[in-house]
Amino acid sequence: MTTNTSINTPALFNKGDLLLGQGSGLRPSVLPAGANGLVLTLDNTQPTGAKWAAGGGGGSTLSPYIVGATESDFTTIQAAIDQAVTDGASKTNQKNVYVKPGTYNENISLFDGINVLGFDPYPSEDYPGIQFPNNGFLSAVLTGTVTHSSGDSKIYNIYIKPGDGFNAFNLSAIGGLLFIRGCRFDLPTTSILLNFSNADTVVISDCISASGFGQFLTCTSTDIASVAIFSSEILSMTTSTLPMGGASIQLSNSYLYASIDASNASIFYFQAYDSQHWPNGSDPLIQIGASTNSFITYVGSQFASPENNAFIIPNSDTPVRLVNSWNISGGNNVSGGGIAFKNFITGPSGESILVKNISAGFNGTDYIFTQGGLQTSDDSTQLLASMVLNTNESITLMGNVVGAQSDHSNAVGGDFTVTARRSSGDITLIGSPIVNVRSSSTATFTVDVDTTTQSARVLVTGVAATVYNWVATLQYQKILTNA
Repeated sequence: MTTNTSINTPALFNKGDLLLGQGSGLRPSVLPAGANGLVLTLDNTQPTGAKWAAGGGGGSTLSPYIVGATESDFTTIQAAIDQAVTDGASKTNQKNVYVKPGTYNENISLFDGINVLGFDPYPSEDYPGIQFPNNGFLSAVLTGTVTHSSGDSKIYNIYIKPGDGFNAFNLSAIGGLLFIRGCRFDLPTTSILLNFSNADTVVISDCISASGFGQFLTCTSTDIASVAIFSSEILSMTTSTLPMGGASIQLSNSYLYASIDASNASIFYFQAYDSQHWPNGSDPLIQIGASTNSFITYVGSQFASPENNAFIIPNSDTPVRLVNSWNISGGNNVSGGGIAFKNFITGPSGESILVKNISAGFNGTDYIFTQGGLQTSDDSTQLLASMVLNTNESITLMGNVVGAQSDHSNAVGGDFTVTARRSSGDITLIGSPIVNVRSSSTATFTVDVDTTTQSARVLVTGVAATVYNWVATLQYQKILTNA
């Protein structure tokens, strides 16, 4: 390949201001028509090569789904999406819809295999070393709602700014997966960022809020909404309510300003790693009901108590664990349920060690939290994590698994629960494991018990000739004696 630094960049057919040059894939380069610039070209000695010349040249278009006001295939994002769906978009045949700078006054619906990509680059890659991305310059602005109704989709580098009364995302894809990266959220106080009506899964990475808005999330069905937030800043102004189903929320290297009321939910899981979690005014950080199946964990994180309590938890069986985390306001930590904490220090300079519920009353019982990690480079099945069961023990093992291709072009995630016992013989599986897997490729994970190692195991299967990084977060409850 050769590099020419002095040529005049020609237009690509009728695309006007787009040129597939130094970038590729989800990050193409963009040069204005007629501008001089560094252009990476194919050497004309290659069998299929075409060398650019001043004022002319040959090549192929970046995508048949370019959206813009002028010199583009489509003038609306939805029209490009509809054509991509007609052309057979799917999880294994993904279609990229590229969006030029401009304001798009429309609502859009994402379907399986549809990726909507603004031409601005990922902020965290262009500004390394800052904790949160600076997304203020995003030039593709969407003023409507994004609806995710089926399969796996992506939306990158879009300034999402719906009008008063409109939500940012309506999520109804049962078992679906939506990746949101490099976006900016600017919502009115009447809006909801993530409005779930089915068991959809959302991954938010490198995103930022322009200002405080309404609710962070709500779930209007009996299904469990799953949210993972990485390296992002989310600012909500109204307490998020989970009136029916529940939510599984994981926060990593992020800032979340949101109070969550899960008092009417059936299930609620919350995990924070190396993050900050602040409440809305005098509302508690998290409030759950007596019948809610929940666990709350903070690892290496800061949180603040409002005027009353950080956590309102009437169910004494709910574990609240704080590992190397601290309440920076120095206020109360928990109210209700008779939950016992030990070895916990509050205050701006304090930090905690293991905190757990010790109210069960059976000697030798314990609730433990741990993680395991692995990198795979092929499609063989490998051990990600395991938990040994000794003689005269019973266990329920729960956890979450996330795996991502090294460039995050594909991912897999989900949760599981498995129960086993062991008396004098081998470990014995009780019933069937509950495993919920969501994947944008053939990568997957399973759970079983192994009589050779006498352990409950999490096994992962990657993709041939592809690097995947895997993490499992495990929680398990053991009963050892009946004393």
